[in-house]
Amino acid sequence: EAEARRQAEAKLRRLELEAQAPPPPPAPALPAAAPPPPDDDGGSIWQSPWFWAITGAVAAGGAVTAAVLVSQSSSSDPYAGTTGVTLRP
Repeated sequence: EAEARRQAEAKLRRLELEAQAPPPPPAPALPAAAPPPPDDDGGSIWQSPWFWAITGAVAAGGAVTAAVLVSQSSSSDPYAGTTGVTLRP
């Protein structure tokens, strides 16, 4: 019986020491996963720089064409051509 008591007291001391021991350090935190990249569907056509470059080129070409057509001298004779030959009906 004395042996059993001694073993029980030793076990009790071990348990008390374990209870008083500081808890183990927490496991290192895993780095937060980066959020997934947004779906890149190309965005709106209005946000595309190519759209605005092409639109600007078309508008500039139209403006130049209109200016050239308006600035051409008109002949007083509606039947006169560019060959210098005038055809009369």
